[in-house]
Formats: sequence, C-alpha cells, structure tokens
Amino acid sequence: MSLQRASLDHSAKQHHITSPIPRGALLDQEVRQLLRSLADGNISAFWTLWDAYKVHLYHLCLSQMDGVREDAEDALSRCMMRALEKLPRMSSQVENVEAWLSRLTFNLCVDIHREQKREARRVENIEDVLPDADRVLQSDGDSPERACLSREAFDCVCEAVNDLPIRLREPFALRFFQDMAYEDIAERLILKTENVRKRIQQARGIVRRRLAERHPRSQPSL
Repeated sequence: MSLQRASLDHSAKQHHITSPIPRGALLDQEVRQLLRSLADGNISAFWTLWDAYKVHLYHLCLSQMDGVREDAEDALSRCMMRALEKLPRMSSQVENVEAWLSRLTFNLCVDIHREQKREARRVENIEDVLPDADRVLQSDGDSPERACLSREAFDCVCEAVNDLPIRLREPFALRFFQDMAYEDIAERLILKTENVRKRIQQARGIVRRRLAERHPRSQPSL
C-alpha cells in the first residue's frame, strides 16, 4: 500500500487533536515493537505511534508558529506526512520516537518560516521586475485577488526568463528565484562578482522590455 493511499485510508482519524492516546501511555517495549512492525511494512503501527505524540507535536507547532492555530494545524499536517514518509524507512535506527518526531517537527517549522520569507521576497522581486507592477499587483493586503495576480505576474516573468540566453538566464534565475547573493552566484558559476552583477542587470533589462511588449499598456520604469 502506498503512503498516499495509507494516508487517505487513515483520514477519519488523521491528525485531529481529539481523543489521543495519552502521551507516555506507550511503554518502551511497546514502542520498540511498533517500530519493528513498522519496519516490516505494517503502516498501522505508524498511526499508533503518531496518535501517542500528536498533541505534544501540535503544541510544539503552535509555539513555533507564533500561536496561530491555523498555521500550527497546517504545520502538523505537513509533519504527519513527512513522518509517514521517513519513519518507516528509518524505524530501525530510531532510539527515541518522541525526540525524533519533535526534531522533525521543529525543523519543518523552520522550513515553513523560510518558505514564507522566500515567498515575501518573491513578491517583492516580482514588483521590482514587472513593468508598472504596483498597478498590476494592486490589491489589499494578502487578499485572494493579490495572490492570484502575483501568480499571474510570476508566470509572465518565468516565461520572459526562459527566453533569456543561458549566460544571462542562470545568474538571473539564481538571484531572482533563489535570492542568492551575488558572491554566491559568482562562486557557483565560476565568475567574477562584477560580471555576475552586469549579467543580472542586462537580464533585468531584457526581461523588462519583453514584459512591456507583452503588456503594451504597461511601461517599464527603468
């Protein structure tokens, strides 16, 4: 049975914070037996372990996500899926399930914060590169309209970037999509930092012109 199918089959009791097995109710011997059973392919053993620790993990998510319940629940759901993916393969190596799950949860919450920062930076980059972006992306706060427009604008930028010559596309993509420092880009591409800056500036100009051609009513602010 695939992990995805196993997850769907378990959906009725998936990760809700109700009626859990009390934390610490499982004896060490029971935990070891469940890990052995999980290593042998019995996926139901995972859910028994998960139910024993999910309340603790939820509160850890709640703490890491600044007390926002919705964010904590989303983080817990992602943690569940990542644990479901990893624990069956690593069960024979895990000595302390609670510590292992806690570390996985903490690291995932850190990843989520990084993703949020990259997303915020991505929108800033879109507004910087897209011609007349303040008009194209204009909407209130983080509204669905803004998210939709941001995705549309991002797709336009991607198309323009894909048309760039390879010598310009690589440094620009590393800067624009991954927010890499000029020095790091130079090291990766074995270039001088000044050359990287020049190529990115040249690529930026081409992208702006091509976006202006595709959106003739928008004028690039060069």
